[in-house]
Amino acid sequence: MSAALRRLLTICPAGCWTEQANGAISGVRQVALKEDYIVYFSADVGATVSALIGYVESHGDALVDLRVERPSLEDRFLEITNTGGTP
Repeated sequence: MSAALRRLLTICPAGCWTEQANGAISGVRQVALKEDYIVYFSADVGATVSALIGYVESHGDALVDLRVERPSLEDRFLEITNTGGTP
């Protein structure tokens, strides 16, 4: 079974994502913007949350909101059908 990517949604006043943060935050495979949120896609949520908090603190920013979402049924279906994996 392949590990589905989980979404971590964040809000930081200074905008906790920059090009430099992309490589500095462990486990992040993809980054997107959704409304006021910066969305990180990660297969290793624990490592990503730790790295994200460390990055935000080291840059003097504040983490206003952090949400971790499981993949939806549709996300899992697309993952299985696009990669030929098994559930």
